[in-house]
Amino acid sequence: MNDHLRAGLGVRAHKVGPTSRRPGVRLVRMALVAATAVLAAATSIVSATPAHAILGGSQSTSAYSFMGSLQHVEYPETQEWDHHCGAVLVRPQWMLTAAHCVRGPGYDLGPSDLLVRIGSLQRRSGGELRTISQIVIHPSYGSNYDVAMLKLSSPSTMAPISLSGVTTVESTPVRLLGWGVYNGGVNQESAPLSDTLRLLDTSVTVDGNCTSSVNPGIEFCIPGTTSASACLGDSGGPALRRSGSSWILSGITSRGIPTEIKEACGGGGTVYSDVAAFQGWISGVLGEGGGSGGGGSSNHADLNGDGIADLLAVYDGSLGLYWYPGKGDGTFWSARYLDQAGFKLMAKGDLNGDGKADVLAIYESDGGLYWYPGKGDGTSWSARYLGQAGFRHMELADLNGDGKLDMLAIYDGTGGLYWYPGKGDGSFWSARYLGQAGFKNVAVGDLNGDGKADMLAVYDGSLGLYWYPGKGDGSFWSARYLG
Repeated sequence: MNDHLRAGLGVRAHKVGPTSRRPGVRLVRMALVAATAVLAAATSIVSATPAHAILGGSQSTSAYSFMGSLQHVEYPETQEWDHHCGAVLVRPQWMLTAAHCVRGPGYDLGPSDLLVRIGSLQRRSGGELRTISQIVIHPSYGSNYDVAMLKLSSPSTMAPISLSGVTTVESTPVRLLGWGVYNGGVNQESAPLSDTLRLLDTSVTVDGNCTSSVNPGIEFCIPGTTSASACLGDSGGPALRRSGSSWILSGITSRGIPTEIKEACGGGGTVYSDVAAFQGWISGVLGEGGGSGGGGSSNHADLNGDGIADLLAVYDGSLGLYWYPGKGDGTFWSARYLDQAGFKLMAKGDLNGDGKADVLAIYESDGGLYWYPGKGDGTSWSARYLGQAGFRHMELADLNGDGKLDMLAIYDGTGGLYWYPGKGDGSFWSARYLGQAGFKNVAVGDLNGDGKADMLAVYDGSLGLYWYPGKGDGSFWSARYLG
């Protein structure tokens, strides 16, 4: 552990963290050595001894299998571990948290400095304890990109949560969870932590104070008051969206927006890292293949909601459609036959915002485009015919940042590239022509971490690889040759 933390006196330092627009308050707690010196030099919030949780709201009556209390030694003289940040189980052996929970001004925690309690109502007992074997911080982490992945020393038996595949937009209802400070006064630096998990139901906003404090495309803001908000100790915890009887992870608690009452949480709102914007990076850390897929005989997606990428494949000879449930270690369980497919093309994604992976397919026989809504158990509901396609390649991605999956398609005959904006109900608006493509293959994803979907393309003739940065409005900037 960092020497400053080893010598910590259990004093909470409330520091205001830098951001490109205005300072943000980090909602994490830490043992710091010289609190007054740290406060004098600091530009972001950190704290040390325990706090209580989520201002206002209510005490949860049931545990959440995916909710974790990230802990480190708060009192070096007694080697007592206690709550430090929230963390969320997204795969059996991986958790997602805020990057500033492990690295910041004057501290850089390693795997041996941390452990996590998973799936408990209580921060000091119950659930499962796991140590950490690896920490992966987003490469662009600074004032933004405040996310980190934690690999557990062994897989958890708790059920992970599914990640939102669509941008979180204004008025989305969300639930916040945490063990952070829950009293509404201005003396929150000395408040104790909640022994029991607390929750707060609220919604996303785009009011003036929030709008000026977020990085559009990768963050969203939730309003707060000094009596109802996330607070110290809630960093790294979740903002959840309901999908039927399940929860979907929409955001990770990043920072509070400061007000004139510097010691109080909530008055300025809280900024969250939008999980959908980091899907590509998360998949890369997990070693999971593919993006939105399309144009081939196989696709990766979490088809049964266990937090592990599965493989959906169509066999060339028989045209049988098979589902291979993922084990979470890069391998798969035995195939399960689903049906005769006869697909020419296939893509996957959550087309109706219910948190379940759907399949979009074009049949070889008639060229018809069909949507198969996912049930969340590896199977799907009956196909819904969308129209005649005639594509040679298709991709699914949110190209205009409206929180709905769009379709990017290349026509078989003309080679024209078209964008079909998604309606969010499994169907699409009329196509918008983007230009002649001449591509052999394309993939879509956020390649530069700006929260906008880019296009990676291989040209049919030259086989040159080109990157087209996305503008966030369904179109792209000029190509950059990669090799």
